[in-house]
Amino acid sequence: MLVEEHLVTVTTDGAGAGQGYTPVVRGRILGIQYVPNGLTPYAATADVTVTLESSTRAVLTLTNLAAAGMFYPKAAVVSLVNGAITGNEEPVPVANERVSIAIAQGGATTTGVFRVLVG
Repeated sequence: MLVEEHLVTVTTDGAGAGQGYTPVVRGRILGIQYVPNGLTPYAATADVTVTLESSTRAVLTLTNLAAAGMFYPKAAVVSLVNGAITGNEEPVPVANERVSIAIAQGGATTTGVFRVLVG
């Protein structure tokens, strides 16, 4: 399986909010890594919301992100009659849209990088 890595740098404004996007991708989101900037990292109160731009489907939500980390978002799997199949999650599928990364409460003029792995 071919895996693509997309680096998204998100810098916050004076109010601590920021937004960034991957290019248009297709496949499954295999992982998202947060790498704080060594000089101006996000405040420990930063909230991160990752969604798909066009469909607005939720991918990952992180609250009070205080340190670097690797995250593996999963989509719930349901049966033919819409019953949840627990313990059987799959990577989030994406078809021809951008991954949106929004920061709130990140502190004024701070920066972080997100590595989005799609395969």
